[in-house]
Amino acid sequence: MGKKDPQSDILDWTIQDELAPGETQPAWPEEPAPAPAPAAPAGPAARRGFSRRSWLALAAVAALVALSPWLYQRWQWQQTENSVAALIAEQSGPTPAPPIGLTPAAGDQPRLLALTQLSPDLYRAEVGRRYLAPDGRTASYGLPRFFRRVNDSWQLLETPPPDFPGEIRITTGSHWKLTYYAADAALIEAQAAPFIETLLEQACQTIVCTDVESVTFDFVNPARAHSRLNNVAALEAGEPWLFALVAAELDAANWQNAVLRVAAPHRAGIPMDAAALELWRRNLGLRAVLSLAWRSAGRQTMEDGLLVALVARLAGHLGLEPPAMFDYALDDQAVLGRYWEVINGAPISEPRTAHRAALTYLNGMLRGQPDSVEAGLWRIVAAMQSIPSPTLYGLQAGLRAAGMSADEFYARWRSILGGPAEAPGIAPARVDLALVCDQGPVLYGPDGLQPLETVRASPNAVWQLEWSPDGERLVLTSYYQTTVVELATGRATWPPAAADPAQASFFGLWLGPATLAYNTFPISILGEGQTDVLAKIQVKLWQIDQPTAADGPTGVVLLPDIVRPAPDGRYLALLSFTTDGPQTPGELSLLPAGGGPLETLASQAFPPAWSPDGRYLAFIHADAAAGGASLHVWEVGTHTFTRLWNSRTTARQLPETVQANYRLAWSPDGQWLAFAGQNYSPATGWLALYSLADDHLHILGTENVPTRNLVFSADSRWLAGVRETQGYSAVALYSVETGQMVRELAGPDASWDQPLWSPRDGRLLVFRNGQPQLLADPMAPPETLDERYCSTGAWRP
Repeated sequence: MGKKDPQSDILDWTIQDELAPGETQPAWPEEPAPAPAPAAPAGPAARRGFSRRSWLALAAVAALVALSPWLYQRWQWQQTENSVAALIAEQSGPTPAPPIGLTPAAGDQPRLLALTQLSPDLYRAEVGRRYLAPDGRTASYGLPRFFRRVNDSWQLLETPPPDFPGEIRITTGSHWKLTYYAADAALIEAQAAPFIETLLEQACQTIVCTDVESVTFDFVNPARAHSRLNNVAALEAGEPWLFALVAAELDAANWQNAVLRVAAPHRAGIPMDAAALELWRRNLGLRAVLSLAWRSAGRQTMEDGLLVALVARLAGHLGLEPPAMFDYALDDQAVLGRYWEVINGAPISEPRTAHRAALTYLNGMLRGQPDSVEAGLWRIVAAMQSIPSPTLYGLQAGLRAAGMSADEFYARWRSILGGPAEAPGIAPARVDLALVCDQGPVLYGPDGLQPLETVRASPNAVWQLEWSPDGERLVLTSYYQTTVVELATGRATWPPAAADPAQASFFGLWLGPATLAYNTFPISILGEGQTDVLAKIQVKLWQIDQPTAADGPTGVVLLPDIVRPAPDGRYLALLSFTTDGPQTPGELSLLPAGGGPLETLASQAFPPAWSPDGRYLAFIHADAAAGGASLHVWEVGTHTFTRLWNSRTTARQLPETVQANYRLAWSPDGQWLAFAGQNYSPATGWLALYSLADDHLHILGTENVPTRNLVFSADSRWLAGVRETQGYSAVALYSVETGQMVRELAGPDASWDQPLWSPRDGRLLVFRNGQPQLLADPMAPPETLDERYCSTGAWRP
């Protein structure tokens, strides 16, 4: 009830005559006895007084006179309430929602719930507003507003009086701390604190909470988001409320702060009904779980969506999100497919859409799986500390490490994208070459271009591919995964997972038609600050379809430029990878295909080349003492060296020193060795042919440009290489017979790269600005095979 207006009080007055000094009040004179009343005259009975109705009327008038001050006071208070209510109604525009993610109810008008007079000119109004929750329910909140009366006008105070919030209080528990004003103590201590305590205890049964700092809510210093209008887009059906919260604070990244700044209830809105209280606590709970998970997982990025989607599912298990969230699925197949394609940066420009895509994948991958798989995924995410970008690549590694087989992972992935469970096969004879393009691997043959359906819209962007020696299979290297595809059946298989669940497979090189060498490494080495990385990379030797793989050496990265399998499949020539790159010399070794110890051949060796029959291995050896270089041939059967050339013998024609060697090529007829060298200071590049038939060195060019990617045609008549020119690269073609350049594919606005000769005829594949070009013969005009960007290719043997 409102207080009485002091200006309307009724004052009682008492009047008394004053006496002179010594004077006393005279006594009242005695009154004479009353005379007897005269007898009533005879006749009809006389009327003795007023009627009952008159007395009631007089009583009503008397009561009205007595109540008139109170009625006047009530009339004045009603006028005050009407004025404040009208002033509130004038401010009916959009206001910040109490928790972010709510939207004002249609047609809602602010209404005065109560008015209290704090002082003669200061009033507090409780303003009621209705909001819509993400699930469509209506919730009512009370917003305290303060007004000052100045004469006949009203002034809205932007902040409450200084004494209204009261002192600051702090309440703590396990993994949480709350800072708030005394004005909100009843709500926070009775409703927020017990709720947060129970919630985080349950969350820490899934999240790794060890050594994670507490989640701290600050209700005293609100974030800027609570002082601006609520402009968060409405949620889609079944979409978690968490996504709206993250989207609203993505720029401010409120969860990344040590303290979560939330508006005080007496400033943002006090829950007025059960629905409002439940929404307010859900909002706090979602923020708390997200903050705790973000810290536990090593402060991951939020744009790509994996961690946010994981938290959404955890919130569903904790009752913070409705069960319908587990059935949420994004139907836009283009968006889902695009989510896998970009390697660097956010896969989808709008983070909220990325969160929806990530939840779609999570729901599809985890549906029907035991709880241990999702729990294992949380452990892997926490162990990674830095999920690769796009973060959904971490989903593959995490689920595989959590116990999901590769077969099941890819079957579920295909079902999410709407792809076929079984891919159609293709006769290997109908394929001439395979390309790695921006939309996945592509096959080319007499029937033209066609996608490799087995890995179409692959969840991992394919980086490189290699044919098995019999041309029946392809091994694809993609992010975190090595995949083997059998063309005739369309079947995909994956190498056995390592014993350590946090390991991934990478690269793949064939040692025979059914023998594959590949790398395994712990996912953790992709994070920053890792040391001794090479010691953590291991070679595996796998017979296709076998459940296990044999261990090979550690410290060897199976990059094709530095690791070459012998044509007969008996050995793998390994060049140790150095921090300076594959163009610098390293230790050259041989690894038997059947397993066994490494045989070290030489130190300070450049990338080698095998003879066509696999009996010899050629390499350039750097003389560290003299700065020169030598061309050596190693005979595998006799374990003997033969030196064919030394840079000192050609000092008049070629520089004695060799700082880099890009490629050494052996001609298919076994008669020629091509090699190129480069010095950085002064800049010098040269190319030479060595004839094994007459032990003669033919110098093809000494221009100051390096030549790389040397490759002979199938008939050994032509040699192609890539020349680095000013800003662009060019493909040069040489006649082996004359030693002359016969053609150069170049242009001022294009880079030509990666010459690849067909093993069956004279066709040449090159790439112009990433577009594959096919030449029917060395002098034919190039024909564009595909307009899309392709990074590499390989002819079928």
